[in-house]
Amino acid sequence: LNGAREEHDPTPALSNVSKRSFEQWLDSDIDRFEGLARGMGDLFLHYWNSFGSLKPENHNGKTEQASMFRQEIRNQISNMKSNLPINEIRRIIQELLTELQEDEDTNGND
Repeated sequence: LNGAREEHDPTPALSNVSKRSFEQWLDSDIDRFEGLARGMGDLFLHYWNSFGSLKPENHNGKTEQASMFRQEIRNQISNMKSNLPINEIRRIIQELLTELQEDEDTNGND
């Protein structure tokens, strides 16, 4: 990552994120990069907004609700794995999340 700092070249960071040198990226690395980048961005924003704490915040019981929702999604994905490859499930989920984000950005809903 030092090379990225010196010449503002993102290649070392991209290689680090994908755990593969950028020159050897596959189509699958390109497909999953958006999700990785969004995840890192979300973590960075959470870290920044919580003054350096990565501990989940409890917003009036939303943490418990999120935990239950996560388990429900996990169960649904487990059921889907018998019919679809995990990469296809990942692609579908990423598309849905992108659509939801775009709807939220357009409509201003939380």
